[in-house]
Amino acid sequence: MPDLRELLREGLGDVRPSPDALERTLRLIGRRRQLRRVAAAVTALALGLAALVLVWTAFRPAAGPVPAAGPTGVIVFSTQGPQDMTSSIAMMNGDGSDVRRLGPGDQPALSPDGTRIAFVRTTSEGTDVWVMNLDGSGQMQLTSNPDWMDESPTWSPDGTKIAFDSSTKQGEPRRILVVNAGGTSLRAITPNWDRFEPAWSPDGKQIAFVTAGPGTIEANGNPPQIWVMNSDGFEARQLTSVASGAWRPAWSPDGSQLAFDDGGGAIYVVNEDGTGLRKLGPSIGGYDPAWSPDGTRIAFTGGSDTSQAIFTMDLDGQDVVRLTNAASNDTEPSWGVGSTAATPSTTRCMPAKTGGDFDGDGAADEAEFVEIVAGQVSCEQEADVMRHLLSQQIDVRFGSGKTLEQPFSDCQPCLTGGMVFMASDLNGDGQDELAVDVGPGAAVDYVEFYRVDPEGIRPLVVADPGDPPYVEPGPAILGGGFDSGLQSPVVCRVNAEGARELVSIHAENVAGPITGPWKIHTTTMVLEGDRLVVTSTSDSQQSLSLTSGMYQDRCR
Repeated sequence: MPDLRELLREGLGDVRPSPDALERTLRLIGRRRQLRRVAAAVTALALGLAALVLVWTAFRPAAGPVPAAGPTGVIVFSTQGPQDMTSSIAMMNGDGSDVRRLGPGDQPALSPDGTRIAFVRTTSEGTDVWVMNLDGSGQMQLTSNPDWMDESPTWSPDGTKIAFDSSTKQGEPRRILVVNAGGTSLRAITPNWDRFEPAWSPDGKQIAFVTAGPGTIEANGNPPQIWVMNSDGFEARQLTSVASGAWRPAWSPDGSQLAFDDGGGAIYVVNEDGTGLRKLGPSIGGYDPAWSPDGTRIAFTGGSDTSQAIFTMDLDGQDVVRLTNAASNDTEPSWGVGSTAATPSTTRCMPAKTGGDFDGDGAADEAEFVEIVAGQVSCEQEADVMRHLLSQQIDVRFGSGKTLEQPFSDCQPCLTGGMVFMASDLNGDGQDELAVDVGPGAAVDYVEFYRVDPEGIRPLVVADPGDPPYVEPGPAILGGGFDSGLQSPVVCRVNAEGARELVSIHAENVAGPITGPWKIHTTTMVLEGDRLVVTSTSDSQQSLSLTSGMYQDRCR
């Protein structure tokens, strides 16, 4: 294949390791959702997978229509848009006002003084506990063992330690560990049988947790219950005996009561000694209870499996107020002291830009990929600003004077390997299309192609019958070989007849060293309107050198 050999030129220095990032991430998400949410797990994962092929048009969550009266403070929570692959941490005032995104992650826990957030982030390297400042700055990874999944962080009342649960990826029983807030002195405090979802008591003397007894829930068939132990892991005692089970304990600010949910939509409150059990049971269903700083209300996750939001209610289960809207799934609230007013103003960072004629009027247009960030950050080209990210968008200034600002949730050209953000005339009609890196990086990279005009940005689509599983019908997301996006380039070229073609190459390492042999699949397409039509495919197996670019435009 002479054309293929021309595309795959030497570039061994650009090869990155292959941790099977996408597959591992999906497995981790599946395990985490199974532990935390019974009914909503499948829905959340399915919505997350759609992020690979769609653009979310409402990136930031918005406040509810009617702010709540009463206690304020700060609520941090997890939010996931309808086409997001992963969750982000968000914050708002306790009345639902001033909602802000802080960056990727979930399971947030606000520190006792309201200045920092512990949270969980899943990457190609595993699921780990992180901390950051309330404004999203100063992000630091506390745990980093790729063979374990670390989840459910909770702060000690003096803010110096964080307890969390952990297990191997093979589904072994979870243990509770403690680490200093600076990431030192990691140690396990429970035996190796299923204990998870710890909650540190306000006096620091006890930790509540969830367990079904020795082994795992799956192994012994017992419903999980809330237990309490000393903060050193000794003298554990069972607190609840709810027939349907008990999950996600949360201490009241004075330490006299615990709230929890039963995994089926009901929230309970029980005294610290196990007496006085009562069911609050909001009619909309409730999970993830969190007490207000003054102890007068409880925040929780409520709504349907496909549309969850943060609500609050009084201690009788009445006066239910919705704080977040239906544009995203909002879960896992943590309520504490503080205010969003203390966060700094935002900054616009421009990590990528390109020029072309997107509307076909003959005048030059300019497009920029913009990240909205908080805190004191560097805005130099390719600067790592993800730790402060609030939102992402594409801004276009047309030669006619019109402008366009398009929210964009799945594009990260400054962080992934391809760094693709460029204009290309794929069919020679004088109107440029936009090629953007939308891949997660690591072992997988993707390029998506868009039509841009003053009315908006819309993806080009691969027309039926497509070329599954390499090029499927739908939004044109191309590239992303099984081992490295850098070995699976996408190229615009002019064929022997003078017609423009888009060639997508998938290279999979079959066996042996990095040079091969490789299984090569090539798909050739032509653009007709907004549709990419597959004109030919071919397969081969050979040893190859490597390319140094994800997308190459030879049509200009």
